[in-house]
Amino acid sequence: MADVQNQADNNITIRFATSNDIEQIQNLNQKWLISNIDTADKTNGFLFGDPLKYSDLTNIIDAKELTVAYCNRRLVGYYLFDNYSDTEVLRQYSNYITDLIATGHLESNVRISKRASAVVEKDFQNLGLSKKLLELLLTEVQHKYDTLFSVVSKQNPKIIAHQKAGWTIIAENDTLYFVQHAL
Repeated sequence: MADVQNQADNNITIRFATSNDIEQIQNLNQKWLISNIDTADKTNGFLFGDPLKYSDLTNIIDAKELTVAYCNRRLVGYYLFDNYSDTEVLRQYSNYITDLIATGHLESNVRISKRASAVVEKDFQNLGLSKKLLELLLTEVQHKYDTLFSVVSKQNPKIIAHQKAGWTIIAENDTLYFVQHAL
């Protein structure tokens, strides 16, 4: 791990994504998506939902709501706010938000970013990359949103990392934590 730490310290570039990054983002997204939560290895975290299409990523990149981390031209992580995709998962998140507003867990008069998603490759976890990606992203979106929303599976051990990065559990159901990051 020390070699990865030293390599990461010296060679990591964090920046906003461009259209040139889309193929690598799609590959990393697909790699971390799981189709069956009951049989997947969840030790290092995971993604659930729909794969991100080229047009989804283009819209997110155009809105400057996607940051990337590279090590020697290899994409090793990304962080995005998804308010623009045409996915079932975003529609589901919108429904969660509506329900949480109705039950008083979210305020109705605030600007809410509907979904956050982050991935960091296994060899680059525990180096603070996710936090750095989020911090850069927040510099661009703080004028657009008052709060960020997402969900975390109760089977995802990375909930602790989310909380260390400023996410707060505002509600839960049998399988999910509903989390918020106030700006």
